[in-house]
Amino acid sequence: MTALPSWPSGDPEATPDRGLHAREGEQAAFRNVLGVAQPGSAASFLPSGPAGPQGPQINLATTSQHFTVGPVNLVVQPASGGPEQLAETARKRMRRRRRGYSFGPTYPAQVAGYPGVARVISTRKRRRQPPSAPMIQMYAVVGPYGVMVTSPQGQQTPAIGPVGLYPAAPPVISPIVRLPGCAQPVEEKITISQGSIKLTAIVSAGPVTSSTDEFAMGVLARLRSQIADLAVDNWQPDVFLGGHACVRDTFLRGGVRGTPVRSEFWWAGVVGGRGIQLLVSGTKSIIDLREAMPLRDVVVLLPPD
Repeated sequence: MTALPSWPSGDPEATPDRGLHAREGEQAAFRNVLGVAQPGSAASFLPSGPAGPQGPQINLATTSQHFTVGPVNLVVQPASGGPEQLAETARKRMRRRRRGYSFGPTYPAQVAGYPGVARVISTRKRRRQPPSAPMIQMYAVVGPYGVMVTSPQGQQTPAIGPVGLYPAAPPVISPIVRLPGCAQPVEEKITISQGSIKLTAIVSAGPVTSSTDEFAMGVLARLRSQIADLAVDNWQPDVFLGGHACVRDTFLRGGVRGTPVRSEFWWAGVVGGRGIQLLVSGTKSIIDLREAMPLRDVVVLLPPD
């Protein structure tokens, strides 16, 4: 795989070692746990027939990282152009997914340590629903990546910055992300869309002291209470992330008459004191385990600092 070109981190004094260790009296920076590697580079990769021996090639444009810090959400994803173009892309995406948003004009702003733009977003008043509280959405472009921060209006978004972005060592294709001095637990998420299949990897906010089975059963109970048309089957031990123990389950989502319309494969476990879930779903289709496993195996654990 070709390494990403060098690009600035946003901090003129930043180096690949900056923020790795806290100085005396300082709080250590949060460093993301998961990365994405091209298939064939991870020892745990399992080949899939139609995609060939090296599996599906991951499209950088469909890979994004999400971090939730209290009420603030930060997204890092490949982007081209400038902040204004990133803002327009985000606006179109939000309008496609849900109508009724109101978008204010953009204005210059500092975004987690980078120059960029911001605007106010809210939902319009509907027949039986009042408009939502305004949100501030902020956009910056750093090298090949876009940074998007969303928070309630009035929140101190600079409290999570400056965000450190560093090119990852091959074969990892997602950037190393650091949030210095985070006083709150951080939930981390990676999403990848590959044709009609989507992968979501989630790292729980804060440490998890329960066993893999206990963690998985707790998450599954919450999912079943939140999703009315979720059918669950085939719970069994498995491995993920290069051989770490986990449990696997199969979900089926029903249609209007209860007929299954899409399938999902879910892996969950506790690794290094963090609860981790991987979910591979057919966005509008039924997929089988043989299709899901190659995409699952592109998610890797990043080595600790």
